[in-house]
Amino acid sequence: MRRTLVLLTAGLLAASLAVPAAVMAAPGHTVLVPGPTGGDDAANIQAALNSCVAHGPNCTVQLQAGTYLTSQLVTYNLRGTFKGAGEHQTTIEALPNLLVNRPDPGIVGGCLPNLTDCRWPNFIMFVDGNIEVSDLAIDFPYTNGQETTPYDFHSTQVGQVYNGTQVSQVYNGLDFLGDRSMSASVDRVSVTGLEDNSATNLGCGFNVMQGIVFDGWLPISPWNQTYATLSGSFAVRNSSVKTSCEGIVVTGQVKSSQVTIGGSPWAGNRVDDIGFAGIDMTGANSVFDISYNHVFVDNVGPASDKHRGMFVEPSNSAGLSSNLSKFSIHDNNIVVRDACGCPMQGIMLWDASFGLPYWFTATIMHNTISLSTPANKPSKWAEGMDVNNTKGTVISGNTIAGTSPGTGDAIYLWGGNPTWLPATGNVISGNNVSGLIPDPSFGLAQIVLDPYTTKNLVVCLRRTDTVLDQGTNNTVIGCHQ
Repeated sequence: MRRTLVLLTAGLLAASLAVPAAVMAAPGHTVLVPGPTGGDDAANIQAALNSCVAHGPNCTVQLQAGTYLTSQLVTYNLRGTFKGAGEHQTTIEALPNLLVNRPDPGIVGGCLPNLTDCRWPNFIMFVDGNIEVSDLAIDFPYTNGQETTPYDFHSTQVGQVYNGTQVSQVYNGLDFLGDRSMSASVDRVSVTGLEDNSATNLGCGFNVMQGIVFDGWLPISPWNQTYATLSGSFAVRNSSVKTSCEGIVVTGQVKSSQVTIGGSPWAGNRVDDIGFAGIDMTGANSVFDISYNHVFVDNVGPASDKHRGMFVEPSNSAGLSSNLSKFSIHDNNIVVRDACGCPMQGIMLWDASFGLPYWFTATIMHNTISLSTPANKPSKWAEGMDVNNTKGTVISGNTIAGTSPGTGDAIYLWGGNPTWLPATGNVISGNNVSGLIPDPSFGLAQIVLDPYTTKNLVVCLRRTDTVLDQGTNNTVIGCHQ
């Protein structure tokens, strides 16, 4: 009897796998995707995702080992898991010339992403839902205008085509976006692009703009040049992004969210060979834990410009910039390398600029930042931390080093100009800045407070640490001024 059951089960399994474009719904709400075909696997993967959406919560789409070739995937309201056989066993590889036919938002209005008349230049898109993506790799092997079909890009929504030409570039590799509450997590996933200095990309020197993204930029219909707002949770753990303009990004109108990038010594991420920003975060009324990550913004190709290990910036959305967020940035290892004398920062905080109200507080502790600039191309904007217009931020116990000469300062606290809010109520204490010696031709110190800073506290680790205090009512203790 047992032999009969085994043979029957094996026969049913073989029959199910023999159907060319089918997916198999197994007990426990698991949908098994057929193995890679060597051709376009998009239909098989999309069918599995659609089947899981129909199943409802706690459904798993299970990919097999091998390399799946596919065009874009778009899934709405998945409440389950999209899973490979392992980060080094299952690969999803983008096909060349991905069709992009999204209408130009500056001319005819926006549209919600789909696979018919509104294909975005984003590769794998999950819209709304409760999603975990795990145990797979996502690769982009094409460059020189072969990434996508040409499309218009309007960064300012005024009808201007970027650089006078259309773009052929994957914008987001793995994209979670929506206009409601959404939970998304990424575990043991790698996203890898290639260098691309052709005129068809957005100028950052890569075939992929952003690797892993939690994104609130979903158009409201009818289009009125405003966007929906995404809230919920987002976590990236034990994952990597390599060779792209930006690595891990929270962008657009994101509010009321819990964001964890790393989060523990055994869950940190690696962001490597990045051109602009390794980790780029924004959000209103949200809590961020960015910790135990290894960030290497070290691509020094022809498009080198404005290298930033981490970039924390305000939302430009009406009504969001005044909602306080809290950032905890700790125990990260950040390396920023430059060969062009361009601006570079290990961590850049950009708060309350242009007169907007303060919108976040931050605690930045126990990070290691290394800046590398060539001696023949020094830059006074090569800084360990560039801290703009913050209020109530604590910077303590960090180690900042840089080549000498060639760097500006270890920590630069500034308010900008009289029309902006001043940098006030911040604490800079116990940071090891002895490994960074500013270029004397710039006249800067290791720690600098500009004229629009007030009522801040600086406590040096060593009496030889240099401080240039140009503000008012700041307190400087144990430093060489």
